[in-house]
Amino acid sequence: MLLATPTSPTGHVDPEALLERLARLGEREPLAADLQQALLRLPPQVDPEVAVRAERLPVRAGRALAAWVRGGGLPDPEVVWSVETVEHSSGPGWEPWQRVEVLARIEPDPGLPEPVRGLCRIDPLRDHAGEEVWLPYVLPSHRELVAAHLLLRLPLRLDSRDGLVRHVAVMVHGDGPVGRAVVSTIALGLGHKHPGQRASAIEALVTLAVRGQLPAAELGHVLVLLIDAGMVRLQRVTGALAELTAMGAYAEVWAALAAALPPLLPARGERPRPGLGELLKVAADAAELAGGRGDVPGLAEVAARKGSSLIGYEARRLHRQVTAG
Repeated sequence: MLLATPTSPTGHVDPEALLERLARLGEREPLAADLQQALLRLPPQVDPEVAVRAERLPVRAGRALAAWVRGGGLPDPEVVWSVETVEHSSGPGWEPWQRVEVLARIEPDPGLPEPVRGLCRIDPLRDHAGEEVWLPYVLPSHRELVAAHLLLRLPLRLDSRDGLVRHVAVMVHGDGPVGRAVVSTIALGLGHKHPGQRASAIEALVTLAVRGQLPAAELGHVLVLLIDAGMVRLQRVTGALAELTAMGAYAEVWAALAAALPPLLPARGERPRPGLGELLKVAADAAELAGGRGDVPGLAEVAARKGSSLIGYEARRLHRQVTAG
């Protein structure tokens, strides 16, 4: 058995199991890549006693395990996230063209061993197709890092049936920070063309909500950026958020929409966005269920507009809820 054989469906390796496997090797050193993968699959928090016992093993791998545990494992690299307009060219003599893209950049620690450093490096020029299948299991304690790799292809596959969003649902079952990279993979999935793919994004949100790990306000901010960039359609996101509300995640939906609504609401004299009425309905439903209160900039002005449109009706319903008592 390889040292790195997972002991959990998430891809993690139990520290006790790793100690036992090393002990069974006796004085034989394990394969270097196998040991490195096993270390990457350890959970974020490991009992310090594991390091003490690992040092007693008669192999260098034991000391490597001890050092890894005492050092806290692989430090979570900082992922820099942005939405940018990127110019592309098909080659010499071709007219350049522009495309809005979600970009994730990572600057790996130069002190990392090369196999690990390679995993912490984002290379847009390399074909990453197929890597998404195994990345959540290779890096089960580093969700932001996995998400950064997924962002290389996911924004370009929002009308595909390739099942790419399914890997987002797998990724969130792991450990590690949940930041803008993870949230943006979910937000992109909510805006996917195919309902089956959107269902995987909803599953990812439910997983994080149940574990108390969903940064809902961040989700709202990211949704606005992607909607404004034309990468995600408001109508698709609204349907997904309505499903989440019906499933019981109304507190998280309200927190997300409380952050998203102010920039999505029309200013005086501005034409409302298509689908805004339906989004306001979801917000009002979620706020009523969650007992939402607080100021939503711009809502009072929309609620005060005369007329019997869905936007006006739902804006008034939401305004009554957030200002009640």
